[in-house]
Amino acid sequence: SLVGSVFAFTHLGIAGILIREIAGQREQAGQYIANALGIRLLITIPLGIGVSLLLGWVLGFSATTLWVILGVGVFVALTNISGIFYGAFEALNRFEKEAFYVFLYWVSALTLCILSLKIGYGLTGVIGAIVVGQGVAILLSGREVSSWICPISVRVNAKFWSRFIRASLPLALAGALEFANLRLDTVMIGYFHDEVSVGIYN
Repeated sequence: SLVGSVFAFTHLGIAGILIREIAGQREQAGQYIANALGIRLLITIPLGIGVSLLLGWVLGFSATTLWVILGVGVFVALTNISGIFYGAFEALNRFEKEAFYVFLYWVSALTLCILSLKIGYGLTGVIGAIVVGQGVAILLSGREVSSWICPISVRVNAKFWSRFIRASLPLALAGALEFANLRLDTVMIGYFHDEVSVGIYN
């Protein structure tokens, strides 16, 4: 919940703008996807993981919990990347493609979670399983985007980024406030009690 709350503020709301722009200008899909990936990789993900770890340290979380925060941060980071590819599918009204890759993620992650728990890896194994599952979904959905919509690349274009982020900020603020309203109670319980209490509460 801490990681989700932080990423809700740092994801910059670009997914909504991406969908709108690709839906209106498919020929510009490559430019929007490449710059969205650049923003995710160079701003959103480092900021989201860094701030999450810093807050965890300031709040006095244990070293084990900080490792959990890092693992969950990697998972949320991958989810942010997959959101770009899924957004491209949504923009072109190919919702069945998004549904397929989401289903693929759940099946692979759940299978790996069950195996890791049976082997005895516990929470570490579960986090690793969802990271691997999301990674598989990203690789396959990215390959489909590359073959069906446009080649995948990462671009750094300061003017484009500035325009892109300015347009998406209202969406980012609305999404962050909604997420905070739904999840900050869990963060506070984790601060005043422990992870077991958070798990029971959720």
